[in-house]
Amino acid sequence: EACALARKRLPGHVHIHQGFLEDFNRSDSFNCVLALGVLEHIEDIPGSLMKMRDLLTHDGVLYIEVPNCIGYPYSENVEGFRELNGGSRQTEWHLFRQSWEQHFRDAGFVIIQSLTGPSITSEFVWILKKA
Repeated sequence: EACALARKRLPGHVHIHQGFLEDFNRSDSFNCVLALGVLEHIEDIPGSLMKMRDLLTHDGVLYIEVPNCIGYPYSENVEGFRELNGGSRQTEWHLFRQSWEQHFRDAGFVIIQSLTGPSITSEFVWILKKA
C-alpha cells in the first residue's frame, strides 16, 4: 500500500521497487532503501544490513524504522531475539537504541540522523549512509 501511495505522489521518473533482500542482485542500486518495521524480525541483522548497504548508490541513504520492543509494557528490559508470548507469536529483536546503532556502524554505515518517531511502534528511526 505504501508503494502504491508513493507512486501516486512522486514524480513519474521515480522508480519504486519492493521485495525481499534476496530478490535483488548485487548489480541493483538505489538512491534510497526503506526498511519500515522489518529489521527487528530478521535474524541475521549484520548480513542483512550489509546487503542493504550494497544496494545503495555511492550517495544513497538507508531509512530505517523499528519499534522500541523493549519499551512495550509487557517486555522484559533485556536485549535478545525472542518469540512473542501472545498475538502472532512472531520472533523479533528487542534491542536498545545504542545496540541498533552499533549494528549500523559494524555494517559500514554512518548515522546521518537518529530520530524518535511518534509512537512506540515507530519510535526508533535512522537515516544512514555508507561509511
